[in-house]
Amino acid sequence: MHAPVDKPERRQNAFRHKLAILNARGISIPKDARILDYGCGAGAMVSALVAEGYVNSFGFDVDNYLDPGADPARFRFSADGSLPYEDSSFDLVLSDQVFEHVRDQELAWRELARVMKPGAVSIHMFPPRWRIIEPHMYVPFGSMIGSEGYFYVWACLGIRNEFQKGMSARETARKNAEFFRTGINYISSVEFRRHWSRAGLEGSFCEPEYLATSDRRLFRRLAPIARALPPVRVALREFWAKNTIVTKPAKAAASAA
Repeated sequence: MHAPVDKPERRQNAFRHKLAILNARGISIPKDARILDYGCGAGAMVSALVAEGYVNSFGFDVDNYLDPGADPARFRFSADGSLPYEDSSFDLVLSDQVFEHVRDQELAWRELARVMKPGAVSIHMFPPRWRIIEPHMYVPFGSMIGSEGYFYVWACLGIRNEFQKGMSARETARKNAEFFRTGINYISSVEFRRHWSRAGLEGSFCEPEYLATSDRRLFRRLAPIARALPPVRVALREFWAKNTIVTKPAKAAASAA
């Protein structure tokens, strides 16, 4: 729809949360790790990583949405989704609110598997299809119902995202319908597991760790419940947010030798 508006401070907090989740799984990321921000947008996450001392951090996206202050040498772009990096280039790959936009999910995971080093890890956070309020258009059930007439009703009721202020209801509905067709691609948890397996990756969802390391007290209180009750984890995954840790098995080194 538009390049995301972001702040380095917010991205620093988001990265620290990811590190905490990984640490809860017994995974540490050294300062000299090579890190890829997949779907880097304006480049704020890469700037935050460098500020945190992770100087070997880079960003990729399908187009150049960079803020003017971003260091262009750290970023690469490819409209077809192929990653312009050598095999086994990165120790860590991360993303925020990216995979709900990826059109060719199979290619994406295959490419990530290719550029990850054996033993490398990736962590990804993105909204699920069944989230009640679609987080880009702010339309209830906007990830499931894509007709322009449906979006028009909500636009008449005043629902607009930050880029649609001042637009007519008809124009807002048209843009949302187009975004539904071309800008989002929500797939199921089962499909994600299938893509991981096909790419030779091992993935899992990490709701308890996500909750336990959150800066929100309510989330931290929910963590033991989610850890003990699988239905709570599934509900969080399918109606709030998907949080995944995906690794490339170290044994890939032997097969590649």
